[in-house]
Amino acid sequence: MKNQTKLVRHNQVCTKIYMVLKGGFVCRFIDEELEIEKTINFFFPNFHPFMTCMDSFFSGKKSQSEIRAISNAEVIEFNKKDIETFIFQDLQLLRVYHA
Repeated sequence: MKNQTKLVRHNQVCTKIYMVLKGGFVCRFIDEELEIEKTINFFFPNFHPFMTCMDSFFSGKKSQSEIRAISNAEVIEFNKKDIETFIFQDLQLLRVYHA
């Protein structure tokens, strides 16, 4: 994907987890009412390679954040439904997921 591509948009429900293979990403918290944009995390292959908008992924609510590429990048995408199908088959994975 190209630099500045948004994987997760603000006010979108995030249903995916991504693993960064190449490039980098930034997660930014956005409060439109207060006009605040704040960087809250960076993701690179060797530094936080797994990324999602936690507030949305686990709650199913719209995200208050966005994830955007800060360079040309490659990711592997995992869908929440596929992850849940897999983890509900293994009690230990289910515990890790909920922790």
